[in-house]
Amino acid sequence: MEDQAQESRLVQRALEGDAEAFGLLVSRYQNLVAGVAWRYGTRREDVEDVVSEVFLKVYRTLPQY
Repeated sequence: MEDQAQESRLVQRALEGDAEAFGLLVSRYQNLVAGVAWRYGTRREDVEDVVSEVFLKVYRTLPQY
């Protein structure tokens, strides 16, 4: 439960323009996203691009979270 509250605070800070808060979210989940991309058959050389694209979309739609 504490993790969820901490994540909510990070999202709120990111919505307020705190780039460091968004960076913490990225750091927390980038390996998970990369692992999912890898398991779905993304080529090794493309995984980093996929992770970047995912977090760009997350940033753009952050108010919806």
